[in-house]
Amino acid sequence: MRQDTGGEWTVTFNMTDDVIDELTAMISAYQTARASDLNTWFQVTVPDMDDAFFVVAQPPLVLPMPEMGQNELLTIELTFTISDYKGMSAKVVPSLG
Repeated sequence: MRQDTGGEWTVTFNMTDDVIDELTAMISAYQTARASDLNTWFQVTVPDMDDAFFVVAQPPLVLPMPEMGQNELLTIELTFTISDYKGMSAKVVPSLG
């Protein structure tokens, strides 16, 4: 993935029911956080690297309709508005307990 640190960040997801549920939950959590003047952070990890990229961004408020082509993988592109690019830092590894 090639990305710059400009004002927009486009991320492509494979469109499945599970992904739609997760994206809808993310948008809902963003709206709840925004009502309390909180930011939404994203950690972008790269396999086999100790550090990750950290970005404060706003997701779209609705999911866009994907482009549908015959015999093509169904994907959905979300454009996030970058509020603050923090750069690289140590990965945050979630605990599963």
